Amino acid sequence: MLLPGCGGCQRSTKDTAKDVTKATVETSKEILSGMAEGIDEGRKSTEGLDGAIVISTHDKIDEYLDISILEVKTPQEPKNNKTIEVVLAIASKHTKPVRLANLKRKGSMVLLDSEGFATHLRSGSSHENDITILPGLKERFTYRFDGDAKTAKVLRLYGHDYDLQP
Repeated sequence: MLLPGCGGCQRSTKDTAKDVTKATVETSKEILSGMAEGIDEGRKSTEGLDGAIVISTHDKIDEYLDISILEVKTPQEPKNNKTIEVVLAIASKHTKPVRLANLKRKGSMVLLDSEGFATHLRSGSSHENDITILPGLKERFTYRFDGDAKTAKVLRLYGHDYDLQP
């Protein structure tokens, strides 16, 4: 079947629909990608509504926070369900609240094992996407990953590695 009103073009309706759908999907992906980048850039360049400094890359962490690994352990769970808990101590060095943003975004927080394999935050967990550390406070945060605590080597936060083994 030829497309009506095409004036002699030899394109079928199927080919035209395919091209229109392809262009729509490509444009939609670009729009969504641009929106995500705009949100990230907007959050980085402004304070939160509560006046918090928003961090979503490692370049500002050392200026505002002290982060250390308190503990790496395997919680008491069924043996067929290997889980690693990494307990972080995060202390504010600033007079304003400091927010770590987009922690659930793939690549923001990754656990690397002794063979270099990556594990992302455990899905279905109650991890917050953003955490806020109030001025002058030090807080504990526990993050869960799939795997074996004995082989956990590095926690990568926004591209910066924190050694898990002494």
